[in-house]
Amino acid sequence: MLRAGCGAAGTLPEPSARQRRHEGIESPAMRSLPGLIPLAAAVASCSSPPSTAGYRDDADFLRAHTPTIEIASGTGAFLVCPELQGRVMTAAVALSGAGTGFVNRDAVAAPDWSGAFANFGGVERFWIGPESGPSAFFFAPGQAHTRENWRVPEGLNRGAFAVTERSATRVVLEREITLANLSGARFPMHVRRALDAPAAAEISAALGGQASGVNLPHVAFRSRTTVTNRGDGAWTQAGGLPCIWILGMFAPGPRAWAIAPFGPTPDPDGGPAVRADYFGQVPPERFKMGTNFALFRADAQQVGKIGVLRNRAADRLGAWDPDSRILTVVKFGPLERDRPYMSEHWGETLPAPYYGDVVNSYNHGGPEPFFELETSSRALALPAGGAHTHESLTIQVRVESDAMLDALLRSALGVDPAEFRRLAD
Repeated sequence: MLRAGCGAAGTLPEPSARQRRHEGIESPAMRSLPGLIPLAAAVASCSSPPSTAGYRDDADFLRAHTPTIEIASGTGAFLVCPELQGRVMTAAVALSGAGTGFVNRDAVAAPDWSGAFANFGGVERFWIGPESGPSAFFFAPGQAHTRENWRVPEGLNRGAFAVTERSATRVVLEREITLANLSGARFPMHVRRALDAPAAAEISAALGGQASGVNLPHVAFRSRTTVTNRGDGAWTQAGGLPCIWILGMFAPGPRAWAIAPFGPTPDPDGGPAVRADYFGQVPPERFKMGTNFALFRADAQQVGKIGVLRNRAADRLGAWDPDSRILTVVKFGPLERDRPYMSEHWGETLPAPYYGDVVNSYNHGGPEPFFELETSSRALALPAGGAHTHESLTIQVRVESDAMLDALLRSALGVDPAEFRRLAD
């Protein structure tokens, strides 16, 4: 919503030719496509920030600083920023309401490329793992694997994706990247991100057949991220392997929980079903184990991380915020239990670098307010010209009724509602 004196909400001024180019819109005909909602940049007189933050405020801000594509979905929409490394920056179940993603306005307005990470935020971003270990991409040779030495690789930290396809409900982004890991192996790759608004039937299926979920205020976006080996040789374990890593920065809440379902098959090391020792052991008041799921506090007040390894992983995870009443469900795949996965624990050496993480959640300790839901593909042992696609579907539903929340916890996440309430309260 624009500040008083800057135009009424819903009656934004017609964008200029320059603004249309900034949006990547070629003609008025394309701007009128149903489901694709063009935004005008905030007018120059609106230099002071709005009194309250919301999805529209974030959308106007992003439009003023970077090409932004808005795609309608459900009762809301989501925003894609190709020049911010192909991120989905934020989403909303209602255009007049709050955004569900973290948008770091300071970083977007004035990126600090000299730092370890130009953290623009984003409710979904693409990275390559592993972060640490003998095949690390986020540490330099000879350095201890500590937070002080951690640095996002240049190819992931900056650089625009090209828009190669665009329609009312879909955009395709592509880019060439070359990364080098700790062992010195180089990985030239083509990255293609196809982002779309899934149909109601697909959302219902991902919610476990709970069709009533699509009758509630909701938004959904899906990414299909394909990495192709552009090198002359195969990617092998001898040089270390990459994996596709999809991460989303979500708005935290003082009573919010990340929800990590898990299965019955033990991991080879006999360790806990959900690991909570990545950045020191998560204290018990912030991490609760249920019969087939774990809860992890998502309040952005204390650094911590949890993970589910290959045998135990389920193909979904989620979050619940009882204050906003937003239930988040992330459904992903393929989950390939017979293939190696990269470990996301930190250390120059790891006991099992190729038996690792499928699902993670990270809680930030501030000052930036966010927590993350993360999924990873299998290790990419690709021949020259070979490719792999990792799909992630994020659904966010505003659930006013406790009875409907119970139904969605059961159907979408496989969680017993009574046990959930006992642990969460």
